[in-house]
Amino acid sequence: MSNNPGSEVWRFDLDLDGDGQPEVLLANQELADKHGDMEWLVYKYVKGSQYRFLGSLSFSRVSFRVIQNPARVEALWFSDAHDRDASGQTMRTADLATYLVAETGITLSSTTPFEEADIRKKLAQMDAWHEAAKPRLLGAEVDKNGKFENPTWYDLEIGKPAMGVTNIEGLVVDLSAHDVMKKLDALSLPH
Repeated sequence: MSNNPGSEVWRFDLDLDGDGQPEVLLANQELADKHGDMEWLVYKYVKGSQYRFLGSLSFSRVSFRVIQNPARVEALWFSDAHDRDASGQTMRTADLATYLVAETGITLSSTTPFEEADIRKKLAQMDAWHEAAKPRLLGAEVDKNGKFENPTWYDLEIGKPAMGVTNIEGLVVDLSAHDVMKKLDALSLPH
């Protein structure tokens, strides 16, 4: 994560493992690739204000969905390469990544290549999940000193402070220290 004031951390609170308790997903929006994919660090609530690092997922904020029984996350990873169909038309390509989520961790289970028609179908399923689940994407800026302590979360869709957001003080991170930034980049936040 950047120690630049004005950089932003994004957050989802989603029950990924099906236990009824939402996990906290955090990502540095500055590290998103041109397709919007970014690495999401996933934390499981333990007790009090303590969270345990569960693992990481890579997805765009719009091209993923959570599925239960078994608990998993599907995400489309778009490619820079394009294929051509039989008529010479350019087609998008993507991989469907499937992550298994358990109380003990997250595992990338499979990746499956998708072409345009499959991508459209999968995006429609993801859109339907987003419409039904209404996941709330939150944002918080690094303060003027480059720190991310006691963040004020706001709802990115409406641009107003988010109500009813749990405290994650067990995840306070000082973004001004170079070694901490390297740890974040390597997905090794304290757990």
